[in-house]
Amino acid sequence: MKSKVKDKLVGVYAPGSYGHTSVLGQTQEFSKWFWANHEDVEYISAKLGINTKKLNRILTLEQLPDQELLARMVELCRPKNMPCTKAKN
Repeated sequence: MKSKVKDKLVGVYAPGSYGHTSVLGQTQEFSKWFWANHEDVEYISAKLGINTKKLNRILTLEQLPDQELLARMVELCRPKNMPCTKAKN
């Protein structure tokens, strides 16, 4: 059956952009960066000061990092910290 009344509240509950990112969102971005750059698990875990098991749990989103670790992860992802991998001729 077709409704004869149009729903005027369409789109009211759509999520908006509030200028902040959740811990889960930032962790997902870190995971994307990690796998896109084929980083070494042992190297990154040493840079973050955690063991490889914890890093693997974070990368698979089984565990979320605390605020301090999240800040280090975000800092590590910044373009200025990405080493240049081009070979010099």
